[in-house]
Amino acid sequence: PIDAPGEQPVQYNLEYNPRCLSRDVNPSVSRMSNSFRNTTKLILSYDTIDWFQGVMQADQRFTDPTAPFSYGVHGGGHLTVGSVLADIDTSPAEPMFWLHHAQIDRVWTIWQGLDPAKRRNAIWGTSTRGDDPPSANMTLDDLLNFGFISQPLKFADLMNPLSGPFCYYYA
Repeated sequence: PIDAPGEQPVQYNLEYNPRCLSRDVNPSVSRMSNSFRNTTKLILSYDTIDWFQGVMQADQRFTDPTAPFSYGVHGGGHLTVGSVLADIDTSPAEPMFWLHHAQIDRVWTIWQGLDPAKRRNAIWGTSTRGDDPPSANMTLDDLLNFGFISQPLKFADLMNPLSGPFCYYYA
C-alpha cells in the first residue's frame, strides 16, 4: 500500500488497499544491479558474511568507492520489476517475489558452498530491517517467528539447505 502516483493513499502500512498487479520493468536498474557480472562478483569477491550481505543489500557501509552505483542484487531485483515488487510491504503479493527470492537463496547457497566450513553458519546483522529500531545482533540460537505458518525455529536450523526442515539443492 505505497503512497505513489495513481495509488490510493493509506493511513498505515499493510492497510487493506487492493489494486491490480502491475509491473514496470526497468532494464537500466537490471543492468546496474542484477547483471551476471554483479552476481558473480558478489559470490566470488566477498569472503565474509558482513561484506557479502552488505553488498547484496547495497548497505552504504559496504560500498566500493570505485564501483558504479548499484541497488544491490537483492534490491535491484525488486526495483527492476517495479510497482508491487518495489513496495516493501506488499512485494510478496507479486508472483515474481518468489522467483526473485529463490534466486537470492541460490546465490547465498552458492556462496556458502565455496567454503562450507566458514560460511555454512555465518550470520551477521540485527533482527530489525536497517537496524531500525536498533536491536541486538542475531545469533544462531535466536528463534525466528513465522507466525501462523510454523512454530518458531532456531536460526541454526535454517542455515543449511540440506538439513533441518530443508532438503534441497540447486543443480
